[in-house]
Amino acid sequence: MGLTRRQLLASTGGGAILGAASYDAVVGDQAGPSTASTAVDATAGETTTAAIAAADVDVFLIGGQSNATGHGNSEESPQPPPGTAFEYVPHGGLEPLADPVGEARSGSAWPAFAERYWTTSGRHAVYVPASIGGTSVHPAANDNWWSQSGLLLYRAIGRLRSAIVNLKLAEITPNFGGMLWHQGETDAGAIDNEIIDPVDFRQAFETMIARYRQEVDDPQAPFYLFQLGRRSDGDTAGFQHVRRIQREVAASDPNAWLVFDDAVSFPESGKMGDRLHYNQDGLNEMGTGGGQRVAEIQGE
Repeated sequence: MGLTRRQLLASTGGGAILGAASYDAVVGDQAGPSTASTAVDATAGETTTAAIAAADVDVFLIGGQSNATGHGNSEESPQPPPGTAFEYVPHGGLEPLADPVGEARSGSAWPAFAERYWTTSGRHAVYVPASIGGTSVHPAANDNWWSQSGLLLYRAIGRLRSAIVNLKLAEITPNFGGMLWHQGETDAGAIDNEIIDPVDFRQAFETMIARYRQEVDDPQAPFYLFQLGRRSDGDTAGFQHVRRIQREVAASDPNAWLVFDDAVSFPESGKMGDRLHYNQDGLNEMGTGGGQRVAEIQGE
């Protein structure tokens, strides 16, 4: 019987995240071109040993913009079973995963994701949030971008490396599970405003995925895509192009998956909090659906 994807990731350490990339100095949550060794949070390992009752954990990096961050209601987000899911907090080590996660204003998709990932896979997991609202993939769409020379990806990888160091210091084996990605609103707006065209976006998107894999030193590092939805006041050509390109990239890349594509129906189902952002019902659906699918893929 062949190895599952999770076993293959574990057998290689989930990618040699700490050593092979050119950007391997971590200062807080920043990563930049340097040959210095990876810095460790002052609290490294203090919360991990007592909190995680597992010899190894899956580690997920969260990237994208505001719907990846979350504008929901933390009182309506689920609680993963105690001891099953943790958030890496820069300079703070590991904490039990609960909203608000990362930069979330209140509620996010990730407690629902973690709850379903645990119930489906039985795997402990650590989540490294690095999404930033209002950001783009293409540099012409925004002054804070993920692709080409943008610093957002390096910042995210810096956080990931620091989390990996914390876990290793606590003698817990980290298995890198992949990137959880939701993004596209800013680039869709730039397409609508004729600042970029769809071909530009696709090239930048594929470049970003390639850079991500280069930085984690794994050409097969998983990329889990939560498809862009649409605006509550109507769909636009830009949003349609971004969704199409996301589908096409996931279909053409053997290590990229579209794990949730129902956000496009959120305006009709009452799951929008405003013109662009999902409410907690939408975020919970996004997290639950994505957690189920990622667990299934990891077990294939």
